[in-house]
Amino acid sequence: MGIWILVFFPSLIMRIPIFLFLLFPILTSMGQHNRYIDVEAEKFPGIKKMTIQTFHRHNAKQGYRAIYSFDENGNAIEASYFLGRKRLSNYKFSYNEKGGLAKKVQTYNVNSKGEITTTIFFYELDTNGRVILKTKCWNNWKTTNSYHDFDSNNNPQTVISEFGNLTWTEKIKYDSLNKAILIQRLQNDSITDIEEMRYNEFGDMIYSYIPTLLDKETGKMKVSFGENRYSMAEEYEYVYDQSGRWIEKYVVFDNKKVLFEKRIFEKRSMKQ
Repeated sequence: MGIWILVFFPSLIMRIPIFLFLLFPILTSMGQHNRYIDVEAEKFPGIKKMTIQTFHRHNAKQGYRAIYSFDENGNAIEASYFLGRKRLSNYKFSYNEKGGLAKKVQTYNVNSKGEITTTIFFYELDTNGRVILKTKCWNNWKTTNSYHDFDSNNNPQTVISEFGNLTWTEKIKYDSLNKAILIQRLQNDSITDIEEMRYNEFGDMIYSYIPTLLDKETGKMKVSFGENRYSMAEEYEYVYDQSGRWIEKYVVFDNKKVLFEKRIFEKRSMKQ
C-alpha cells in the first residue's frame, strides 16, 4: 500500500501517496513564489536562522511557518515546516564542493509516524563547468533534468525533465541580470503553461502573469494542487530591512493588496 499523506485545502482533503507528494514541487513550481526557498540559488550569508510566516488564505488561520538554519556561508542546512504547533516535516541539506545540493534528508510525520526519505542528487558537467544533467534519486524513484541551449551568460534556455513515463520541457528567456522573464512549459509539443515575470532593482519579482490559468469554460482562474495564487496577473510589493533583505511581501491583484509572507532573520554573531 505504501505511505499516504492527507493534504488539506479550504474545502478539499486529498489523500496522495508520499512519492507523489515528493514530486509535486517539481510539477507545480511554475507560479509558486516563496513559502519555500531555493536552497541552491538563495544564500543568506551572516544569517543564522530565518522564520517564514505565510498568510496566504487558509495558511494564515492554520499558522503555517517554516524555519531555516544556515551555515557560515549562508547555505541552508536544515528546515522545518509547521502547521500551528505541529511540525509537518524536517529537511537536512548538504552540498558538494561547487555549492550544488548533494543530499537532502526528508522526514515526514505521517499519522504521527516519522517517514524518512533520503534524496541524493547527481550532477554531470560539460567542459565549461556548466551543469548539463541533474539526477534526483529517492527510494526507488528518479527524476532527471537536462539543460540545453545555453545563452551567452551560460543560462540554460531549454530544460527537459523526466519522471517515469512523464516528460516535460521548459523554454526559458532571461533578462540582462540573468533573471527568468518568460517560461513556457510543453508536453507532447503543446504549450501547457506560460509565465511572464518582471523584477525590481533588488532582483525580487514584482510581476507574474500566467495566462494559461484561465478556465475558458468558466472564465475564472483554475485552481491547481498546491497553488498559492490569487489571480492570473499579480504584482508584488516588499518591505526591506537595512541590509536589503525583504521582510514583508504583499500581493496586489484586482485593486486589492494583501500580506502574503513575512521573513524574520536572526543574525549570526561574530563568534559563530
